Amino acid sequence: MSLKETFKALSDPVRRDILELLKAGSMRAGDIAAQFQLGQATISYHLSLLKQAGLIRERREKNYMPRRKRRRSKMKKADKTLALTTLLCLLPMAAGLFLWDRLPQEMPIHWNAAGQVDNYGSRALAVVGLPCIMAGAHLLVHLLLRTDPRRENMSPALRAITYWILPGLCILLCAVTYMAALGIPVRVEVIVPLAVGVLFMAIGNYLPKCQQNYTMGIRTPWTLNSPENWARTHRVGGWCFMAGGLLMLLCALPGMWWLLYPAIAISALAPVIYSYLLYRRGI
Repeated sequence: MSLKETFKALSDPVRRDILELLKAGSMRAGDIAAQFQLGQATISYHLSLLKQAGLIRERREKNYMPRRKRRRSKMKKADKTLALTTLLCLLPMAAGLFLWDRLPQEMPIHWNAAGQVDNYGSRALAVVGLPCIMAGAHLLVHLLLRTDPRRENMSPALRAITYWILPGLCILLCAVTYMAALGIPVRVEVIVPLAVGVLFMAIGNYLPKCQQNYTMGIRTPWTLNSPENWARTHRVGGWCFMAGGLLMLLCALPGMWWLLYPAIAISALAPVIYSYLLYRRGI
């Protein structure tokens, strides 16, 4: 402990408010977070600085499930989720095989921003290839999440979104493809922006609660190097994804497809630039 660490810990008003709360007695981290309009990751960062400065001490409760049993329970639940979501990725293939004789040899597989078909593929590619590719990508994502050394820091809500995003996307894409191939009118330029917009806003809502890890979140060299950079970037990134999701929803309106580009720029580029600017400031 040094004077520099102590002064740094006391320089932030949030940390001073935390110390005032703890004067009344010990509190759980979750109870402390409930007193502030901040994410769990941000509160954890403030508590870690106070602990490093020797201003607070951490106490672990003993009445909890053994770590090995907790891990087995989580793995069993994850295995069931993996099996279910993988089957959902392959479900459109069963529907396509059922409709095989009614589907044309060449099927639309890609649309431009205006909702016009700009690429076709074989029936086998659309019915068998696409679901298998999505299922393979889904298994790869699950493997990355499961083997991340910091997987305990991942937001449970974001983890759930990640588990279900590819199965949902596969069902949506295959449904649109089959409908277009059968001559059923489908407004791709409306359906896709609405789906992506809702997804972006859901991610933005839970992004600030995601703590440092190597698989999920805004992973730049600067966020992975600094807990404070990570916390601030994800707090701003949450608002960026919410704004980008709102712009994506507006893309569904006639003639507004051009909002796709600022939506992507705000969601993908703005948090990265902000993270770098924090790094230049020494954070």
